[in-house]
Amino acid sequence: MTLAQAHAQAGYCYLRIGEFAKARTELRSALRSQDNECSREGVLRNVLLATTYLQQARPDLERILIYAHRALESLSAHVDSARCRTHLTRLADDLQPYRRVPSVQEFLDRSRTLAAA
Repeated sequence: MTLAQAHAQAGYCYLRIGEFAKARTELRSALRSQDNECSREGVLRNVLLATTYLQQARPDLERILIYAHRALESLSAHVDSARCRTHLTRLADDLQPYRRVPSVQEFLDRSRTLAAA
């Protein structure tokens, strides 16, 4: 197990138990430690990081979209992973209450296009 994998696993565990600040710290460390952000692992880590910002008491749409777009870009250009697509689709579904925000709607449109491909 690499350092990036250890941080990612810790981040995922913290996310699952609702410790979003700790999850963010671990997932950011995982992204910094990994060799290639345009990998399946990079996509998954970016989606999970976006999810931590969505699940907090006051969602930070700007940060959510930064990480969600990174994941979307990698999925569109470099990575073919059903698991990553599922996580990204779940994130898009969870963003539906914010669809009136233009930047969120843009992301939702782009994610639907990817899902249809």
